[in-house]
Amino acid sequence: QLEALEAVTNCRKVVVWGRDGMKARQYQQDMQKAGVWQIEVVSTPQEVAQRCRLLVTVTSAAEPLLRAGDVLPGTHITCIGADADGKQELDPAIFCTAAVVVCDSRSQCCSFGEVSAAVKSGLIDSTAVLEMGQVIDMPELHRKHDDTRITIFDSTGIAAQDVTIAKAVYQQLRQAAL
Repeated sequence: QLEALEAVTNCRKVVVWGRDGMKARQYQQDMQKAGVWQIEVVSTPQEVAQRCRLLVTVTSAAEPLLRAGDVLPGTHITCIGADADGKQELDPAIFCTAAVVVCDSRSQCCSFGEVSAAVKSGLIDSTAVLEMGQVIDMPELHRKHDDTRITIFDSTGIAAQDVTIAKAVYQQLRQAAL
């Protein structure tokens, strides 16, 4: 995930938390070898949320690691860990604070993604969850540099959309470089 972000963000400071501190430090060493990233390992997921405006959750957690009060305005969260029943990284209440919730597959994410707990508990309606294709066609929903909205992308894994997203990002980057 981090290597993919290199092409779409200027940020090179990364704050990482992991349940296994030794693995987190090994990740830090491995990623810093390329000389691109400055990586700091912290002791709690809340520290990451308090210091970062781009959060990527990639765990197999069965209970929420982040609560609604942990996430600051202007934060975007990309969730890719809750890709099966029994996995959950976010407190469902976080979805109540989000201005935009996007997923790769609404039916799939409402069944077992991060979105599912919020939908099943009645905190959000499934119709409020947009699919990636919808957002690509709605520039007014795209994040801006000074955005103060909390936004969430929940991915449970749809290969065809991964290719389409990569193509759209690539095209935007090429246009920006011209």
